[in-house]
This record gives sequence, C-alpha cells and structure tokens, in this order.
Amino acid sequence: MPDRLGRWPLVAAALGCALGAACLGQFGKAPRATGGFLLVYAAAFVPYAAAVRMAFRRGARVSFGIVLATALVARVLVLPAGPSDDVNRTLWEGRVQAHGVNPYLVAPADPRLAPLRDALWRGVNHPDFPAIYPPAAQMAQRLAHEAGLGATGWKASMAALDLIVILVLGALLRARGAPPARALIYAWSPLAIFQVAGRGHHEPLLLLPLVAAALLLGERAPAAGVQGRWRAGRIGAGALAALGAMAKWSGLPLLLVWSRRLSFSGLAAAASALVLFTLPYADAGGEIFTSLRRFHAEFHFADSINAVLTAVAGAGAARLLGAISLAAVALGLGRRQEDPAWSARVLFGAMLLLSPTVHPWYFLWVLPWLALGRPWGWLTLTATVPLYAGLIETIAGPVADLREVGWWKALAYAPAGAIWLMEGWKVLARRGPT
Repeated sequence: MPDRLGRWPLVAAALGCALGAACLGQFGKAPRATGGFLLVYAAAFVPYAAAVRMAFRRGARVSFGIVLATALVARVLVLPAGPSDDVNRTLWEGRVQAHGVNPYLVAPADPRLAPLRDALWRGVNHPDFPAIYPPAAQMAQRLAHEAGLGATGWKASMAALDLIVILVLGALLRARGAPPARALIYAWSPLAIFQVAGRGHHEPLLLLPLVAAALLLGERAPAAGVQGRWRAGRIGAGALAALGAMAKWSGLPLLLVWSRRLSFSGLAAAASALVLFTLPYADAGGEIFTSLRRFHAEFHFADSINAVLTAVAGAGAARLLGAISLAAVALGLGRRQEDPAWSARVLFGAMLLLSPTVHPWYFLWVLPWLALGRPWGWLTLTATVPLYAGLIETIAGPVADLREVGWWKALAYAPAGAIWLMEGWKVLARRGPT
C-alpha cells in the first residue's frame, strides 16, 4: 500500500488533475481568459489540493512514478490550448537572429524588418520594444527557429524540459531526506501545466538549471584531501546558476544569494558563463537592458506591496524602495548562507511581493521550492492571482487595455495573507512567552 490512506485516493486525484488539464486545453484555446476557462481553472485546484495534502501527510508513501506519469499525461492533454503572444515574440526573435539581426538593437516594429513580416509578426506583443529576455533565452529562440519549431513545437519542448525539472526536483528532495513525490506540488499544478505546456512560457529554462544548482550546492564540504568532487560540484552549480540567470533576469540576484556557497571556483564558473552567453550580443552593449528598464518603469499589474507603496509614496519611490528591499533580502540571505533551496524560495517570494508587475506565470519561480514545506499560502496565490488576472482579461480584452480593480486585487491576496498570519501565530504560540 502506498500509504495508510490507500492507493485509490491518490489515483482519483491523479485522474482529476488529468481531467482538469484536458479541460484547460479546450477552454484555454482563446488568446484571453473567458468565464468558462476561469471556472475550469478554479475547479482544477480541487483534486490538486487534495493530492498535495496527501503528499504532505506525515508518513505518506506516494509513488514518484505516478507523479511523473500524471505530469506527462496532463501536459500532453493541455497542448491544444492557445499559445501566449510571448510565443510569437519567441519565434520572431529566433527568425531575426537567423537573418543576422541583434534583437536587442532592433524592435519588431522597425521598418528595416519589414521584409520578414507575416502573420507571426502581427501577433508579436509590444512591437516597439526590442528583446527583453536575456541571452540564453535568445539562443534557445534561435535554436527553435533553426529546428523549424512552430508554436506547438515550442510548447512541447518546454513541456519536455518541465518533466526534467520534475525529475531533478525529485532528486533534490531525495537528497534532503524528503519524499520525492512531493514534487507533485509543481508537477500537478494547474498553473505550471497550463502556463508552460499550454501557453508556452519558458520558465523551465530558468527553473531546470536553478533546481539542479541547488541540488549540487546542498552537498557539504568533505574532509581535506577528497575535495575534488565537491569543487567540481561548485563549478557546475555556478555555471548552472548563470544559465538560469541568462534565461530569465529574475535568476540574477540568486547568484548574489549563493555567492558564499559557490566559493571562488563556482563564482569563477558563473562569471565565465555570463561572459560566454553575452558575447554573441555584445555589440548591443548596455542596450541589452533597454527593454527591461522600460518594462520595470512603465508597467504594473497584480502587484501587492508595490501597490501599497505606490499609493503612499508614488510609483517612482515605490519601485526604488522595492529594489532596495530586494537587495537587502538578497544580501541578508547571502550573509547567513541559508540552505540554497530555502534561499531561492525566500528570494523569489520577496521578488514577487515587491515587483510592480506580477504576471500569473511568475509564480512558477517560487512553486518548485514549495515542496520543502509550508506551501499553502503561496499555493493559494497560484490560484487566486491568476483568477484575478483572468477576470480582468475577460472584462478588458487586450493586455494594453487592462485596468485593475483595487478591491478585486486585495481579495486575490487576502487568503494567502490570512494563511501566513495564522502560520506566524502558531510559531509564536509554540515559542511561548520570553
């Protein structure tokens, strides 16, 4: 028997997750959320939450094979969903690179690219923005073009990487003495299934190297004279951490957090990898960050702490305070040399709470690390914030027309806030008076 609950509750939850993915694949065909999609998305969390509860029960024995098989089936079933317009940009930037154009220097709307325009170009979002994603993502886009991948091929490739993320996450949990089946917190998540295999967001390019780096960094230094493998692990972790940072800029602060654990050899490997990834686009110079700066300065959506700071001090001051606070979190984590996986969880959590823009798929940055324990506050946000964003979409239509409703957003964050308050109260109660 897998655990004292028996096998069938888990099988029922797995079937429910697969059914939810199949429905998301059908109701998610529209480019924007619809009322039917929102109902299906909310319903998909019922079997998922039940499965997470089973996996986190004390003494539970859940088969990792069932976790992985269900994750595979769910991702195949959701593939019919319509891709995000980010996929159009992905394929477009791969195309322009193949024609010798540096995507950091030339925006899709630039008249010089007119000969390359077609239906794909008409679906590119923010056409007046040059490329925003870092060099490793650009290389992946170039490879996708060279391989002849369309939108479905790109989504399938991201889904395949997602399965490897699950495998590595299981290995990380096993190395920590935790049940590897807790990886279902990411593997069966409706958010992860839909946003990666359904919409085609490239978060696995960030998560796979970072989870692998955390696995390597978890090894403690051995006795003198047998440090070769440990040093090689640090070098590998540094290179992997740099790869994650070069896939999504959000991974860059983690290099600061992990710096002392990486040691000199790991930091040297990370620095070398950063240089190697940047060299093919070096002629852009500082313009590599042009769109990132514009995005951070001009946009906000589904923000939480930043929204409060903006109301009190103004948008500019709120962004500055958020950046300073995030830097303080990163420096504090690095100084304390916390467990690398927990450090990633805390850093990405702080990033999401302080950021001016929080798209639903951003919650994937913190989701794998929730397998370490105490997942319910953040798991609630993976349901409520996407539902809030989808509700805004059903009313407003195109992203450019999104206008937030403050009390709806407050409702989206309130359940998680209540959970965190209750957890904090329990911790204080256990400690007792001092």
